[in-house]
Amino acid sequence: MLRWVEVDLGSIGSNARYVRRTVGRNVKIIAVVKADAYGHGAVPSGKAMLKNGADMLAVANIDEAEELRRGGIKAAVLILNYTPHERFREVLANRFSQTIFDLKSAKNLSLAARKAGRTAKVHIKVDTGMGRLGVMPEEAVCFARKIAELPNIRIEGIFSHLSSAGDDRKYTKEQYKKFKDILDKLAGQGIRIPLIHISNSIATLAYPGMRLTAVRPGIMLYGISPWGTKRKCAFLKPAMSLKARIVSLKEVGKGASISYGRTFRTKRRSLIAVIPVGYAQGYARNLSNRSSVIIRGKRVPVAGRICMDQSLVDVTGISKIKVGDEVVLFGRQGREEIRAEELAGWYNTIGYEVVTTVGMLVPRIYIK
Repeated sequence: MLRWVEVDLGSIGSNARYVRRTVGRNVKIIAVVKADAYGHGAVPSGKAMLKNGADMLAVANIDEAEELRRGGIKAAVLILNYTPHERFREVLANRFSQTIFDLKSAKNLSLAARKAGRTAKVHIKVDTGMGRLGVMPEEAVCFARKIAELPNIRIEGIFSHLSSAGDDRKYTKEQYKKFKDILDKLAGQGIRIPLIHISNSIATLAYPGMRLTAVRPGIMLYGISPWGTKRKCAFLKPAMSLKARIVSLKEVGKGASISYGRTFRTKRRSLIAVIPVGYAQGYARNLSNRSSVIIRGKRVPVAGRICMDQSLVDVTGISKIKVGDEVVLFGRQGREEIRAEELAGWYNTIGYEVVTTVGMLVPRIYIK
């Protein structure tokens, strides 16, 4: 195998247990496994989370939800985004919980549930300041009351999403206050909802008062700091590593041009290694001449522009190096480690993007 991703399910389990210890036994954990569990594999990652403290899984859409069922996961699944009305029968047949933020969808789901002789479980989404999906705060109480009156509908949850929990404490608290005001008004009208959640990974860790009856962690379950490079989270164990093998070694003279655009020229006689990973496999072109990889326990620089399916590395001075040696693009080798957050910092993105863009062209190996 020339390139592969290793996913340590033990690390995912460890991170899930950390969340459980942090929130206690009385708070439900809705573990987010959207985007194929951020590239880690939704079914194996979801099973590891459920085995280690998660109560429920959350996905972006119905296709992702159905993948979990095909993979043998019988636990509760929340669909976070819009589902086309013609697919509500699938929602009901699979006992998914559906996010609702418009009355038309709610009425169509109610009708589908009546026809199927089932009760649909819904989570109402409120937009407290993200500006994305959700009913506006001033409409939320009236909206929830109308939903509660629909036949064959049970309001299982209500939630919102924090936009700046790691950057703007004041705005985060404003969002929470808007949400809490809605909850208080609903309670005053006798509408009590079991699952109330607003906490993402950062809020789960940094805002204990916002945990409510459930939390919705995502990136931290995969061992990546939700603060990126701003704050290390040594208690989290990274689950994903991207690895490859050297396929060519070439000695070139001083002043040799390396890769497209001649953006790298050797300053001495150099040994250049070719590895079969490029931007088609999720190793971003913006990392060109910026990133490092680990070979034989040492960091070595990427030389020149990253190609579609190959990258070049200056391995001058690494003793006993040979074709076939393992290369770690991110992950650990010996005492050296490159974390996804560090890789993200090299080209001004976030750890989320680093792991989710490692596409299915790269096979996954699961370690238990």
